[in-house]
Amino acid sequence: MVGNKEFGAILRAEREKQHRGLREFAQSIHFSHGHVSKVELAKADPSPEFVRACDRELQIDPPLIDRVRFTARQAARFPAERPAQLPDCTVEPVGRAAETAALTRGTGAAAPPGAARAVVVHGPPGIGKTVLALRWAHANARRYPDGSLFADLRGYGDTARRPRPGDVLADWLDGLGVTAARMPEAPVDRAALLRTVLAGKRALIVLDNVASADQIAPLLPGISGTAVLVLSRGDLPAALPDAPRVEVGGLAPEHAQDLLASIVGAARLEAEPDAAADLARDYAPLPLALRLLGEYIAARPHDLLPDLAAQAARDLPRQAGSPLREAFAYRYAALPDPATLLFRVLGLHPGPEFGLDAAAAMLGRDTAETAPLLADLAAARLLQPLPGDRYRFHDLVRGFAADLAAATLPEDVRTRTCDRALSWYLHSAASAAAVLAPPQTRPAVPGLPALAARVAPRTFAEADADAALAWCDTEADNLLAAAELALDLGRDQTAWTLPAVLSPWLHLREAWRHWLRGAWVGLLAARRRGDRAAEAWCLHSCGRAHQELRLLDRARCCFAVAVAIREDLGDLGGLAWSTLELGAVLLGEGQAADARGHLERARRLFEDRGMRGGVAMARIWLGKLHCELGDLASATAHLQAGRDLFVGLGDAAGEALALACLAQVQRAEGDLGGALNRLDRSLQLRTAARDLGGEARVQTCRAQVLDGMGDERLARLALSRALHLFDQLRDPRAADVRAQLAVLDLAGLPAQPCAPR
Repeated sequence: MVGNKEFGAILRAEREKQHRGLREFAQSIHFSHGHVSKVELAKADPSPEFVRACDRELQIDPPLIDRVRFTARQAARFPAERPAQLPDCTVEPVGRAAETAALTRGTGAAAPPGAARAVVVHGPPGIGKTVLALRWAHANARRYPDGSLFADLRGYGDTARRPRPGDVLADWLDGLGVTAARMPEAPVDRAALLRTVLAGKRALIVLDNVASADQIAPLLPGISGTAVLVLSRGDLPAALPDAPRVEVGGLAPEHAQDLLASIVGAARLEAEPDAAADLARDYAPLPLALRLLGEYIAARPHDLLPDLAAQAARDLPRQAGSPLREAFAYRYAALPDPATLLFRVLGLHPGPEFGLDAAAAMLGRDTAETAPLLADLAAARLLQPLPGDRYRFHDLVRGFAADLAAATLPEDVRTRTCDRALSWYLHSAASAAAVLAPPQTRPAVPGLPALAARVAPRTFAEADADAALAWCDTEADNLLAAAELALDLGRDQTAWTLPAVLSPWLHLREAWRHWLRGAWVGLLAARRRGDRAAEAWCLHSCGRAHQELRLLDRARCCFAVAVAIREDLGDLGGLAWSTLELGAVLLGEGQAADARGHLERARRLFEDRGMRGGVAMARIWLGKLHCELGDLASATAHLQAGRDLFVGLGDAAGEALALACLAQVQRAEGDLGGALNRLDRSLQLRTAARDLGGEARVQTCRAQVLDGMGDERLARLALSRALHLFDQLRDPRAADVRAQLAVLDLAGLPAQPCAPR
């Protein structure tokens, strides 16, 4: 704000910049040239009426009315009866500095001849257009001393509720002081009168929920002193072609977190920082949803954020009159029919993220037909496109899609759709597993259910191990969700075979919690089906997960029951594997004598059936047993025999295990150099196979050998790498490695011996 002297200098500079003479300018604003001269020389105070008249004539931005400091007496002379139709807006937009600046620039730009200064503000429903526009309008009210007009044109709702242009014009004219007696009947005459009333004035018009150019054409005054904000879900290319566009999109994650904190309180988010960051990232594209989520959380102060997020994703879209449901329904209604079918079909998908192949399988069409439909859904912002022909549902949109599927798709259509999804995931996983672990190196999985009609699963050649591993990494959550869906639908054979065929990936990635989740689903399905062979398979899987999670008592119970069932069924191959693992658990519990009997029996069972992969693994465990007993010669013999078998089978993971165990024997014999060489070779094999857990275990063993050789620096590096990998895998062994690092760092003492699996 400036005083009278500064104002006078600014006025004179702006007048002369436009080459306006004193007398001509004074005549145009209807003040004497003497009065204008006195104001410019600071010999007279500028009245509000004088400043407004200068603004109308000079059309500068920011307006003079925003620069002058009026006395209380002068301010009282502002007219009290100017329209102020803007709705109240107490919400403060967060993270909208760029959009706010664009509005200021757009409304300050020179308008084309015979047109108002207009800006089109566009973005999807619920993104925050109205809040942004109203807060800007209230903050800039002084730029429009002749008032503000507002109309909600309801372009996206029931057409019967849309206001008629004539009624909107009548409401505006009434606000501008036109009496009923002077109000014309015809809309065209009302539009003409509006132009007359607004001529020479600075006013702001806000038009909300504009669906088309036809809606606003009768309402635009076409007067340069009036600014118009047009709020629409589209950018209205046919309307106001010369007007600047301000696109309102989602929030940046940090701004989304600020918005959430403004609703629930910063302390609530600081108590659960990881969950808060996840919510902010997931809800940043949907500010309205984020605001509703914040209110949902604030009303439940004692619940954890992840639990509340899951509940909100279920409850918010289903509330009667939910603005979210309205926003999603609008986007859905604008889709072509084939895309609406795909949207509902995808509402049945077991997980929030999926690829083009899976979507095509669910729809029962090929990828060439499905890809354009997915593009339609992404363009409507009902799906988020991801790299690699993948897409993701927001949880709220996914709930809306699921509700639509349940309400509009016949039951038989839903059943066939889900069966196609389950079949695609099962047979694709089986192809990947066959590449990751050849059948001769792992327990056999019983035959798969037949492939569903119109389903083309993903297939992998023998040389595609990297692709198979990457596919499993990407689809792991979907595969387990599919198993749970199969259980819910009563597809018990699929429910237990899906986690079973995925076991090579689960073992390679050491995803033991995933493994346990899948095995438990399978166990429920097998028992409901009365399939004892499947029950034994799933108990064996539960035992393996518990074994690796160091819950040895639970593992022993699972393996013992699996052994009993397989013995009763005469499943000698399965019996051999469960007996082997039972012996391994007993060895881990320090029961070497009992362990030896089970391990020797497993070896004989494998040999009798010609199962060389099983024989090799039995040899490895017998080697570990003899190492524990101090019989290093026997240990070496068993381990070397196991290694030779693995090499003959082309099983690099088995060879890596054998090398690490042989290194431990050499270390016990004092041959640290030889042990390190074998561990380095084992590490190469583990790294080449992308076996993160195996790499971590080998690194811990290398650290022990390096420390024994006096190379503390390299020992620390090996342990640090192991810790990083165990943390990445969320493996409980990370705690042991962290303790070993602390010992090395603080006391310089050697860490404890390791036992590679």
